[in-house]
Amino acid sequence: MRKYYSLIFIILLSCSSVFAQSRLVINNGCFMVMTGGTNVEPLYLVIANSNPNAITRNISGHIMSENEFNKVQWNARTTKGTYTIPFGKNTASYLPLIIKKTTAGTESTTGIIQASTWYSANNTILPTGTNLCTSPEGNIVDRFWVLDMLNYSANPLADVCFYYNTNEIQTIPQANLLAQRWNSTLTGSCKWESPNGAVDITNKYVLLSSISGFGPIVLSNSNSPLPIELIYFNAIANNNNTVLTEWTTASESNNEYFTVERSQNDINFEEVGIVKGAGNSNSLLNYDLTDNNPYLGILYYRLKQTDFDGRYSYSNSVPVDFERSYTFSVYPNPFHSSISITISDTRSISTIKFELYNAIGVEVISRLITEQLTTFEMMDLPAGIYFYKITNNNNLIQTGKLISE
Repeated sequence: MRKYYSLIFIILLSCSSVFAQSRLVINNGCFMVMTGGTNVEPLYLVIANSNPNAITRNISGHIMSENEFNKVQWNARTTKGTYTIPFGKNTASYLPLIIKKTTAGTESTTGIIQASTWYSANNTILPTGTNLCTSPEGNIVDRFWVLDMLNYSANPLADVCFYYNTNEIQTIPQANLLAQRWNSTLTGSCKWESPNGAVDITNKYVLLSSISGFGPIVLSNSNSPLPIELIYFNAIANNNNTVLTEWTTASESNNEYFTVERSQNDINFEEVGIVKGAGNSNSLLNYDLTDNNPYLGILYYRLKQTDFDGRYSYSNSVPVDFERSYTFSVYPNPFHSSISITISDTRSISTIKFELYNAIGVEVISRLITEQLTTFEMMDLPAGIYFYKITNNNNLIQTGKLISE
């Protein structure tokens, strides 16, 4: 039996429970307050009707949830249309979340739109499982949203409007506001994607168009967004008297360039070179720069990242022992039943490893080099092309190609 609620006063939903109905009508001056949801026992307002007008707001009134775990769940299924969840902060602040489903999506069971939003003074109450990386407070709106599409094997596409309150944007110019999504599939600890969308400062919302990825959302200053995520930085002494620096980013926001710096005492650093950044990116990006004139002895390398607005940050430094640049000989090539490896310097011989891979990248041999001359039997390997790498303490020293006949 379908239930119809024509609300003319404040309804308070409290404690951890599920409040379900097939249609919700909010009349002028009505406010629904949701309170008491927790991580262990969330509170759900369930709209068991896929029709986009199953929640109707007449003139004024809205839902005050203001907690990640006070959730509106709308069983939208594969129906296309504009779904408006009439959130608000208080009786005077209306902040609807508008989801326009432009494709149906593919359900696995009942397809659900699930959403919550809350005020977070100085960004102190974060969505579960997220962090703010190293971004200073003041560049992020004091409100978070968690928007999910559940029970879809293929998510629908949607245009989503995130309405904001000017009292919550701190000193951020409205024209700079864009949205950033926490993407849990990214590598590293900082998983915020680059700023996206378009801001409407007249109607006070940020629009994300044709998205199929959902999750925690924050509005940020597009000139000072949540920063790059550096997941790897290393420096390797090469046999040709150079040092190779390599690094990988999982995402970049407002990133103008990188500077590789070196030091002989890990205190006073000098510039080695500059590499242009990607600006904004949500993909894994690999970079490298070679120091062609390193000093002898122990060196320290670090990475400086500079934004377009001049702000910068540093990575941790990594040491390189440039006195220990090894020379290897791997022979014969082509080989039949064995290969031999000679090494010019045996001071760290216990940490040197030889690895051999076939043409499709599958490791076929992994051995420690235990002597200045080491021979490996290769009788079981089929004929073909192989690639090897030699590492010292997991730092790449030498690579090459071998042919088995």
